[in-house]
Amino acid sequence: MAYLQDKTIQGLKPKETKSGRIIVNYVSDGDSGRYIKITPNGTKYWVWRYSYRGKQQSPITLLKWNKESGGTSKGRAEANKKIREYEKLLEQDINPKAEIAKEKGIPTVESEWRKWHNSKKPKENPTEKEFKNQWTLHTWNRSDRTMIRHVFPFKGLKGRKLPCRFGEMQVDKVTTGILIDLFLSFSEKAHDGFDMHETRDMCMSWTNRLFSSIAKKGYILFNPYLNIDKNELPTTEHEHYATTTDEKGVAIILEKLNRNKKSSWQVEGALTLAFHLMLRPSEVTGLKKSEVSMGERKITIELTRMKKRRVHDVPMSDQVYALLEEILLYGEGLDTEYVFPSTWKTKKNQPIGSSSIRVRLRNSEVTKEELTPHGLRAMSASFLQSGEVELDLDDHEEINKSLKVSDMSMTDFIKLLKSELVTDEVYDLTVIKKQLSHKIGSKTDQAYLRAMQYQKRKKMLQTWSDTLDRIQQKWSNKVKNELDKELSVI
Repeated sequence: MAYLQDKTIQGLKPKETKSGRIIVNYVSDGDSGRYIKITPNGTKYWVWRYSYRGKQQSPITLLKWNKESGGTSKGRAEANKKIREYEKLLEQDINPKAEIAKEKGIPTVESEWRKWHNSKKPKENPTEKEFKNQWTLHTWNRSDRTMIRHVFPFKGLKGRKLPCRFGEMQVDKVTTGILIDLFLSFSEKAHDGFDMHETRDMCMSWTNRLFSSIAKKGYILFNPYLNIDKNELPTTEHEHYATTTDEKGVAIILEKLNRNKKSSWQVEGALTLAFHLMLRPSEVTGLKKSEVSMGERKITIELTRMKKRRVHDVPMSDQVYALLEEILLYGEGLDTEYVFPSTWKTKKNQPIGSSSIRVRLRNSEVTKEELTPHGLRAMSASFLQSGEVELDLDDHEEINKSLKVSDMSMTDFIKLLKSELVTDEVYDLTVIKKQLSHKIGSKTDQAYLRAMQYQKRKKMLQTWSDTLDRIQQKWSNKVKNELDKELSVI
């Protein structure tokens, strides 16, 4: 068979399947099992295809094809030299790949994960720039637990078993097909309504980054993850955190919580604050005394605890101020930096866990369909935007009669109607997003908005605290009677 010429090799392209997927292409270059491998990104390598003990082995990559560094003839000569060495090993009944691994000291997947993962461990006292580029301790711990539990023990799918656990495989033996099987296996772990797809997506991200690191070290020439067609995997359906956005629903939840105050003062205080502050659960439960300024009536959460890696100012409403005065008295004298210290003796000088809020809700029979701890943020945001009213002119006369209002312009009518709503004012989405600590605009915009919108956010949080009080007063008796009836039926 004739050898491939430079022009021919330059024109070689990866394969395209009927579905349009781009995959690796192998083109024979004469005899001896020598091939040109074309990756999906167009890079070309000399590879050798061979059999060992009657079984076809995955190709050995010999060297990269590069016209500028000597052209095809020189590359072919180097490739042939390596092939002859490997053929001698086959004559001695030695698999060339095993010998290469011995020479290179090819590591296993889990050992490489350990090195790469340790390099991501957050520093104790990072600079602001270092912190923004490093993982949080929570992510660092969670990634290791998840990979140990779901990825490294994988032994293959039915009919496509691996010779060992995935974590024990040498990194150069991991193929795209094995990775696809690994990620498909998450569907078999579905339980209690959880499809495990979000966990799979996290593991996919970490696996991709791991194999990119391995490729940079030279143990493999190409990251096998990059050939995965994600259309072959079940899609992830992201669900919003459950919340309640009507007055009666909120009143029912508050009444259920009032009827079951059996938890510690730490959990009670954290949950109550979570209703008012529009913060993430971990930002509330991990609150530090140094972050609370009663004199300035402000909470300033340090950047190391924020998801977006930036300091977050939270104004105090009158209700929050009074609540924190009481909470700080409870914790006075305790040797801890946290507002809500853990009650576990083994967790000295640590805060209560963010899951304690969820446990408190469930113990009060507030279901996961009614409210999740993170859903408290959506609840407040929804109410604060609910002042927007859109009415047809045809409705004006009918509603006028029901409100017993005589001659009135449409503009005055809408103003009146808004005054009857739960919120006193319609709050701009930018102000709400700023309080939720969502990213808005450029760095310059963020610095400007932080200063400009503080007073607006202060007024907004006071409105929200007043709203919660009004809801309780308005619905208290009705809700109590309904819950009492339900209990009497049971």
